[in-house]
Amino acid sequence: MSMNNVVNEMAGILTGTSNEIAEKKISFPVFGTIDSKLDLLIDGFGVSIPSTDYHKLKGLSFAPNDRVLCIPIEDGHTFTLVGLVE
Repeated sequence: MSMNNVVNEMAGILTGTSNEIAEKKISFPVFGTIDSKLDLLIDGFGVSIPSTDYHKLKGLSFAPNDRVLCIPIEDGHTFTLVGLVE
């Protein structure tokens, strides 16, 4: 098997795995990190959630690199940030 075939096969496996993860609904609280653009990166997921697409409890503020506790709502892909994690 040529090196290109191996690379293509591995890329296909990784793409399939990431698609499976993206399609799964989360039904339990998870941890995440706020990035430099204030987007949310859920632990174990490679795609960040834009700051306009997640909710936070009223009165809470977050800064880049903050660790947060997130609770999924609605469809299992929408999150509410409920607090900071130390």
